[in-house]
Amino acid sequence: MHCGCIVLVFHFVKNLTSNNTAALLVAFLFGIHPMNVEAVSWISARSSSIYTLFYLLALINYLKYLKNYSAKYILYTALFFILSLFSKAQAVTLPVLLLFLDFYYHRKLLSSKVIIEKIPFLVLSLIFGYITIANAGTMRNLTAGMLINYSIADYPFLITYSFAFYLLKFLLPFNLCAVYVFPPKVNGLLPWEYYASAVLFAAVLYVLFRFRKNKIVLLCAGLFFITISINIQIIPSRLFIVTDRYAYFPYLGLLLLPILLFFKFKKQQCSFI
Repeated sequence: MHCGCIVLVFHFVKNLTSNNTAALLVAFLFGIHPMNVEAVSWISARSSSIYTLFYLLALINYLKYLKNYSAKYILYTALFFILSLFSKAQAVTLPVLLLFLDFYYHRKLLSSKVIIEKIPFLVLSLIFGYITIANAGTMRNLTAGMLINYSIADYPFLITYSFAFYLLKFLLPFNLCAVYVFPPKVNGLLPWEYYASAVLFAAVLYVLFRFRKNKIVLLCAGLFFITISINIQIIPSRLFIVTDRYAYFPYLGLLLLPILLFFKFKKQQCSFI
């Protein structure tokens, strides 16, 4: 499954950029990143690679659809989306990513055609999202999570810490662990890094705001933030606050960003010369 995902990452980036070198670099880094070990080596985490496989197939077919608007490709996109949803609930984010691809390809997001295209995908996401939340196991996790002694003021720092964790582990994948438990409070306070994470998260949001007109930055940020957000524990629902395997697909956005910006800069330099 992981090898299949690596091949599909290559084809996704190739279809997106028409740059074989960029596609090869992104696929290589995706294949060897240490944070992906858990998703690949744990048989109980196999759903991460399975849903990603079908998710990538859906994205690739949507890119083909954007190039010639052939109806068969939008149907293939829907088919692989359904298979991805049956593999893991995290696939519900696809309709939002399709809008990011529309934006990247200069489509008018509020046009009737774009909206009508997305309605079936949104309906599928809502149905599978409801099924997941209504699941008895999910409800037990949520109920148990509510018993954790955190105040309302603690939740923003728990959330920003989760985002900061995935961002920092992307660059510094050290001290990886099977389970990252929720932090204990000492004298009514969380550990210092939870408060520091809010500053880091605010800085990231500021950078994104400054580059809000850069389509590459927005697309890559969307690939990461939209797909990782579905796993952020807004309400503590399990024993762990973050998990390595949740970064399996979202890291594709972070891998794409520097490589696409590098090749764009290189192309501009060559044009200038």
